Amino acid sequence: MGLFDGLKKRSLFEKGKRVGNEGDHEGGLNYYNQVLELDPEDVDAIFNKGCAFINLNRQEEALECFEKVFVNKSGYANVWLFKVLF
Repeated sequence: MGLFDGLKKRSLFEKGKRVGNEGDHEGGLNYYNQVLELDPEDVDAIFNKGCAFINLNRQEEALECFEKVFVNKSGYANVWLFKVLF
């Protein structure tokens, strides 16, 4: 991934967080999906996508995201919390 893609990825991720924090969880999903098009293994985007799914009452999809994070980065502390809750 080049420098431009890295900056674009970070910008998209931050936009996803911002709109999600404003209550637009579908919009957040859109941004996280764009991040994942650039970097399918971005655990932060996968995790935040899972959180957006929770806010949309889409628990099965959330769990799929958390499982991906767990497999890719088992030390990711927040995933353990969500694995316990679901």
